[in-house]
Amino acid sequence: LEGPDWVQTIRRSALAAFNENGLPGPKHERWKFTSLKSLEKQPYLPAFKSVVANDQIQRLMEDTVCVVIVNGQFDKAASDLSALPDGVIITGLADAIENHANLVEPHLGRLASAEQHHFPALNASFMQDGLFIHLPRNVTVEPVIEVNFVTTAVADHQAFQPRNLIVAEAGSNATVLEHWYGHGDYLNNSVTEVMVGDNAHLGHYRLNAESEEASHISTITPVVGRDASYDNFTLTTGAKLARNEIHVALRGTGAVSHLNGAYLLNGHQHTDTTTHTDHLVEHGNSNQTYKGVIADKGHAVFQGKIHVHPGAQKTDGYQFNQAILLSDTAEIDSKPELEIYADDVKCSHGATAGQIDQQALFYMRSRGIPYAEARALLIESFLAESVELIEHEGVQETFMDIMRTRLRSL
Repeated sequence: LEGPDWVQTIRRSALAAFNENGLPGPKHERWKFTSLKSLEKQPYLPAFKSVVANDQIQRLMEDTVCVVIVNGQFDKAASDLSALPDGVIITGLADAIENHANLVEPHLGRLASAEQHHFPALNASFMQDGLFIHLPRNVTVEPVIEVNFVTTAVADHQAFQPRNLIVAEAGSNATVLEHWYGHGDYLNNSVTEVMVGDNAHLGHYRLNAESEEASHISTITPVVGRDASYDNFTLTTGAKLARNEIHVALRGTGAVSHLNGAYLLNGHQHTDTTTHTDHLVEHGNSNQTYKGVIADKGHAVFQGKIHVHPGAQKTDGYQFNQAILLSDTAEIDSKPELEIYADDVKCSHGATAGQIDQQALFYMRSRGIPYAEARALLIESFLAESVELIEHEGVQETFMDIMRTRLRSL
């Protein structure tokens, strides 16, 4: 094992937990709608280190801080961090453990429990590198921090275990945009631990455009402090199997979390969005809106749970899931939940699924709009209601453009 003793302890503890629990199966309540048989049957090779040429990096936006992670490992040569304010640290996790252990050790492995979660245990067992971001107190990073997670599998059936840690100290402010893409048949099992300090704000946006043969398992565990806010949006267009799992802990009074997303599926794609929001103290606010469009034999899953703990009075929690099914074989399983142990709260949830509005489609066609264009406009307006919730206007516009391009293939 590489690294200091405390890192080796994390790895050993996680490996013991994974050996005891293994991969989740249909008897596990949070996994009953998502089968992992394709992963169980296929042996995966450990990751190989690789590099990418500059023309292989698919930047989503201009004038951003460019960070490149290749096959789960930080690529310093391909990254451009010149626009960062003084004091901000962006580097690989391995480098951070070696050179900034005092900033890493209090958080790494403590926010994503290996004992409670299967894939974080697998990730921690084999973690080598990933992304580390540290925002000092009261520092604002104006440009978007765009992180390119590039997978260039040397051979099929490789498993990558990127481990990411984002620490936003009190009063800091930044926007992180993740772009996941690659080629081949591989598994990306990523874990991102996030600490948002008091009065800090973090916009955390993700585009899953993985290879159509790939599997993408993502676990994010934000902890939000007093009067702080965490804004998350995930747009899923890629991967044959995707799981977007977020566990938010609102630990400070007045903490806010926004978990939103959209997914566009076709073929045999399977996408699972599972969220868990813990309201631990009073005056917390959480909102969730996920919308999807499913064609062919695509299958989507939404499981959202708001857990209001005793004493978390004045909580305001909301979650909503909507989906449009474009074929008779498209499928969605939706399970919003509320678990409330306080009496002065405002919480609600809902879920709907159905076909495209034929009356609206007929109305548009009767006014000379061709069928394909009318259909695309209706779907776009449906999904736009979730994309418009992104707080950063530049990211919002970028995701809208990506969504319009993806709609052409549905």
